[in-house]
Amino acid sequence: MRLALRTSRRARNARIATIALIAVLGSAIGSGVVYAILPTAPAPSALPTYHLKKAHFGIAPGSGFFLDEANLRSGLDDFKRLGVHWIRSSIPWQNFQPDDPATVAPGASKYNWRGIDNFLKTINLPEYKGFFKPIFTVDGPPAWAKVGSRIGRIACAVQPPFDLPSYARAIAALAAHVKSTVHVFELENSPNIGLRSPKHDNPDGVWPTPNPCGYAALTRLTTAAVHKLNIGATVLVGGIGGVRTVDGERMAADLFLLYLYAYKAAFDGVSYHAYSTPNLPCAPKDAICKFDPEPSHKDLYGMTNGWDRMLDARRIMVASGDKAKKIWITEFGGPSDGTNSTGKMLTEQEQQVLLTAGFQRASQYSWVAGLCWFTYRDDGGNFLLDPGRGWMGLRRQDGSHKPSYVEYQRLAAAAS
Repeated sequence: MRLALRTSRRARNARIATIALIAVLGSAIGSGVVYAILPTAPAPSALPTYHLKKAHFGIAPGSGFFLDEANLRSGLDDFKRLGVHWIRSSIPWQNFQPDDPATVAPGASKYNWRGIDNFLKTINLPEYKGFFKPIFTVDGPPAWAKVGSRIGRIACAVQPPFDLPSYARAIAALAAHVKSTVHVFELENSPNIGLRSPKHDNPDGVWPTPNPCGYAALTRLTTAAVHKLNIGATVLVGGIGGVRTVDGERMAADLFLLYLYAYKAAFDGVSYHAYSTPNLPCAPKDAICKFDPEPSHKDLYGMTNGWDRMLDARRIMVASGDKAKKIWITEFGGPSDGTNSTGKMLTEQEQQVLLTAGFQRASQYSWVAGLCWFTYRDDGGNFLLDPGRGWMGLRRQDGSHKPSYVEYQRLAAAAS
């Protein structure tokens, strides 16, 4: 489905006319009118209302963003121009604790903070200080923590693939080390998606198969270790997302969260990947996106839509007594294929409208802490073979601005 409008020449013409109308009316139209045939667009008095705040705006620039000082400085300069507030960064555990602490000489540090300290030094320079709030996603267990003899047994049918107490100690040490700058920590990325899925390979995954019992144990150990420091750090369920459950491979994010509650997980909030592409979060006529349990694949905004799954996850949180806890939307976006029209991805104009819809719709919820657009810059590849994350940037591979870049900057500047 291509934004529900790839059905006929008449529909295509209607989409073009609608894009032109959006260019004239701007944000007053609300998100996603480009997807609707004009006669069915809501009357102005019935349009949704949005309350965008500068603190809503985040970016997930990708794992290689902080590799060198020049790249970091130029990126931070651009983030200031964009109006970025949250920066989500992957911090591999293996990078700051590569050696087994049992083998470290007495008196020597168990951790290598050099790369993290370089980042902190830069982000705390006068020209950046106070502009950004980092989110550290800690994944990538070191080899020593995955050795079978090092993995302590837990009260779960399936044992974890790495030593959970060591992970908890490492996160607590990291939180203490960066306490003046970083206060939000994600416990891994996509723990509900297995490593060896033949159809949905996830090389960044850690758990070979979804293991909510094991992951709940990890949250209990880690959250307790971080809270013991009494430094005001926030510990998040790490970046869950996806709408499908495939036995032995992946678990729909809301179902995974439901199991986490059943297994007594401990956390301060939830990091969620609310992808709805190629569709909007919900129908443009809706004043606010509400949970729609419709399972039909013909329903663009029902349970096959990642945003709707997030709303179900929120329903689960409230029902479990966690109404006060928030959701960080740490990934949202959609791939564009520039001026090409392959039917596999969004046009750049459609990506722009999706971005508007995401930030505007997220602003309607008091329980959303922020939304991070994924990602900052296209990283190349063959868009016909890789219609995914390589083409989800605000900037093209050559660094030029997409319409979504301009729209992000406009929305952030207009926010309160």
